[in-house]
Amino acid sequence: MQTAEVALLRQGCFRLLSRGFARPRSNNRDAFVQAGVVLDGLGLDAFAFAPAVWDWLDRFALANEATLESEYVRLFDSAADGALCGPTESQHLGSVRAGDAATIAARVESALRRHGVVVDDGRAPDHVGWQLELGARLCASEQACRESGDEAGLTAALRDLDELTANLERWVPRFHRLLIRHDRTGVYTSLGAATVAFLTHEGDLVRGAVHGERAR
Repeated sequence: MQTAEVALLRQGCFRLLSRGFARPRSNNRDAFVQAGVVLDGLGLDAFAFAPAVWDWLDRFALANEATLESEYVRLFDSAADGALCGPTESQHLGSVRAGDAATIAARVESALRRHGVVVDDGRAPDHVGWQLELGARLCASEQACRESGDEAGLTAALRDLDELTANLERWVPRFHRLLIRHDRTGVYTSLGAATVAFLTHEGDLVRGAVHGERAR
């Protein structure tokens, strides 16, 4: 598989996982099935994280939509002291008293805006869904630079991906452990597992690519 094709597949994985963390909608089911077909055609099964992605998609396909909606609110939106399973970076890293939440949100929103993403659905900019969407945009940049031969652009995209992935690897596993403890459907737990498995692969791949660029 060519590196540009791998970047396209990774872009699709980032985006699919991102949408998994959006509030459930009536049209999600068909869109997710179609995304699975596309990823299958791109060779998803060649990667170690594929079983975790298929497990989540299978569970999602069988789940009741109203149940998923209710569980989404219970896990991610409402609780006396905040969400049961905090879906934002600022709920896991930094200090609220020191104002780190605002700093983290501003950093992520700035990166999103640079890549044409406007936070417009009520979720905080540092929400796991928005950060995964940022990963999709960066993979799209990587793919375009590989196809055009833009070495400077490729280096920048890979370094941004390296930074994003390393940061997500710092807190998403903690988030997943909360899902294991609190999710009553199994769907969001399997989504968390797929996300962690994908980020582990992405981190290894991008770190290797960045080190290769630096060694030139």
